Amino acid sequence: MSKRIAAAPTSIMIVEDENLVALDIAEGLQRLGYRVAGMVGTGREAVAMAEKTRPDLILMDINLRGDVSGIDAAHVIRDRLHTPVIYVTAYSDEVTLTQAKATEPFGYLIKPIDKRELHVLIEMALYRHRVERALRQSEEQLSTILSNIRDAVLATDADGQISFASAMTEQLLGRASGGLVGRPIDDVLQFVSTDGNAPGAPEPTDVPPVRWLVVAGGSRVPVEHTISPLRGPSGERTGDVHVLRDVSARLRAEEAQRRYIEQAAARSAVEREHARSRYLAQVGEMLGATLDHKEAMQAVARRTAAEVAHLCLIETVDEGGHLRCAGFALDAGFPVERADALRRAAEAASENRLPLDLQSRPRLVRDVAAATDPAAWDPAYRDLLLRGGLQSAICMPFQARGAWLGAITVARRSDAPPYEEEDVALVEELARRCAASTENATLFRLAREADRRKDAFMAMLGHELRNPLAPIQTALQLMSLRGDVGGERERLVIERQVKHLVRLVDDLLDINRVTQGKIQLSKQDLRLAEVVAKAVELVSPLLERNSHKLTISIPHTGVNVHGDLVRLAQVFANLLTNAAKYTEPGGDIRVAAECRGPNVVVSVKDDGTGIAPEMLSRIFELFMQGERTLDRAQGGLGLGLPLARSLVELHGGTITANSAGPGMGSEFIVTLPTAPGAERPMHERDEHAAARQPPRSGKRLLIVDDNRDAADMLAGALRALGHEVEVAYDGPHALQVAGRFLAQIAVLDIGLPVMDGYELAERLRSSWDIRLIAVTGYGQESDHARTSAAGFEMHFVKPIDLRTLAAAIEGRPADATDARRSSAD
Repeated sequence: MSKRIAAAPTSIMIVEDENLVALDIAEGLQRLGYRVAGMVGTGREAVAMAEKTRPDLILMDINLRGDVSGIDAAHVIRDRLHTPVIYVTAYSDEVTLTQAKATEPFGYLIKPIDKRELHVLIEMALYRHRVERALRQSEEQLSTILSNIRDAVLATDADGQISFASAMTEQLLGRASGGLVGRPIDDVLQFVSTDGNAPGAPEPTDVPPVRWLVVAGGSRVPVEHTISPLRGPSGERTGDVHVLRDVSARLRAEEAQRRYIEQAAARSAVEREHARSRYLAQVGEMLGATLDHKEAMQAVARRTAAEVAHLCLIETVDEGGHLRCAGFALDAGFPVERADALRRAAEAASENRLPLDLQSRPRLVRDVAAATDPAAWDPAYRDLLLRGGLQSAICMPFQARGAWLGAITVARRSDAPPYEEEDVALVEELARRCAASTENATLFRLAREADRRKDAFMAMLGHELRNPLAPIQTALQLMSLRGDVGGERERLVIERQVKHLVRLVDDLLDINRVTQGKIQLSKQDLRLAEVVAKAVELVSPLLERNSHKLTISIPHTGVNVHGDLVRLAQVFANLLTNAAKYTEPGGDIRVAAECRGPNVVVSVKDDGTGIAPEMLSRIFELFMQGERTLDRAQGGLGLGLPLARSLVELHGGTITANSAGPGMGSEFIVTLPTAPGAERPMHERDEHAAARQPPRSGKRLLIVDDNRDAADMLAGALRALGHEVEVAYDGPHALQVAGRFLAQIAVLDIGLPVMDGYELAERLRSSWDIRLIAVTGYGQESDHARTSAAGFEMHFVKPIDLRTLAAAIEGRPADATDARRSSAD
């Protein structure tokens, strides 16, 4: 009772067009404890007052004044305000009742009104309204919830007919949700598998499976589909709830994540491959940066320990066929004292091992401590790795041409991932490169040894060839000095053939020096006419003997080159000699030159036998010669043209050969850089200046040579020039002679028996003040350097020019060309 008094009274609005009836109803309501919100007599007034006062209930007469009936007003109030309406009317016919039912009234009273019945009806209407309002609010809340969740929800009855569809269902299916209610669920939800076939119903799982739902337009949407049963009061199944979640965004995200992971993995793989390529490129640079193989292996070991390992050991097979530590390195994480101990252990583990031992080592060991099988793992190597705290290792032997050359061992500590097969491939590639480097180092060592032996052979060959020539040439010069008569024709033949032999030896040794890069040029500005004149002087006996007509068209001035006089003269002498050899007696040889821009172009042309087309591209190769007659009248070794090309290229020029074919002659074109001017070269001095000098007093000379003919002939020639000469044929005898003779100058051969020329020179200088001149068959640059270091003033190569030697003895300059040919080989 107290609650009713405390609560606000229920407000009721009366709509009645008869005032007395309206007042009577109002008085009755007030006696029942209700508050009258207002009384109106028309439908329009009823709508307006209801909107204004918002009563809890309305008593509505049906037949009202005006154009809006009570039923019409009730329609508006129900739609706008949801206010409960009870009709109070005198009409109960079927038509009126039917019209009234359409407004869903909360009661219907026939006048006259029974107050008790009215009270009961009002209370029932208010209760019903409260229940419906709560239900409506609950439905609105549920609808709001269902509208705001991303899942589509459908409910079905026991027959599978859709009884409810959320707004999200409309968005997912592309159909109006209102049109779904009442339809069979199987007609609305149609699924296909990825292969296009209709799948079965989903199996109950903790994670709903993804199914492909066919939506409007035939497109497919991936959804998670769950079905939950609806139960009645007795547990009977009254329907189902279908929940469909669109997982398109999730699948896209998962796909994007998968692509990202794949791309990240690909980037990582590219970065690893880039790092691998960079590392291998660095290894390649290190292996190619030095000819010292051990230095290269140590550099590779250091780089490997810094990039892909904590320890790297490289072993190679030495000349004795045993393994040796060629490179060892640790990363910076090892203390210095521990690193030194491990290095010693590595060297000890490698020492005296045979290449066969490499085959028994395992390629990949993920756990060194567990690798205890001595048949598969050498205890010394295992102990080395364990002492270093290393967990995993790769050992990769390498070989070339079927021979084991060595092995690479890399290892990691336990704080790094163990090695896998991918790492084995990297070490295998490293081993291949080390194998190639090791093989190249071996080949280089063998080639260098072969080159050394070849140099020794060439030096010995020059010595042995020159030694017999020296006494012959000296004898000829001595005969000329004495003015011997008779046999002049034979003497000229001998002299010509000796010069030819000397030329062959010089060419042979020159081409050897060129191929080794040992030719040294003494360049100066020269007039080309003087260079060609010197070449013609060298070749003139051959030209005269064959009665060749030589035409030279070179300006005496204005055509200048910067080069070595002796070597350029040698180039053109070789070309003229070649032209003379392959041109019939009486033929024409022409030399012409002109300036073309920054170059001088010299042509040596003949009308001789010509060059076959297949020979043109090979004419400058070593020992290559044109077709010869059976008598080999042309002579030579095929060295002149290769030597000419090499010397021209050393001057920064080019040389080419042209010929129209056999019998059509040939032309050789030399192109050399020009020089702005030409100094007066040394050779321009009068060759007979020495002869015009006042005679000097003779010297006391000691000649020492184990070739008796050479020593005796040279002694006779020097005596003819006014010198006092003593001869010895070995070192000990020479010391005896020097002690009593007190020689001023000693002319020594180097290759002496018992005591070589260097030792003899040292003993002579330690005992007497004596000048030393070397006359020897050895002409390598190392020989010149050694004689100079031993105190020799001059180094002459046999056979020598007597005039040049005489000038050196007397201490005055000789002809530049002759001096160079004699003192520098």
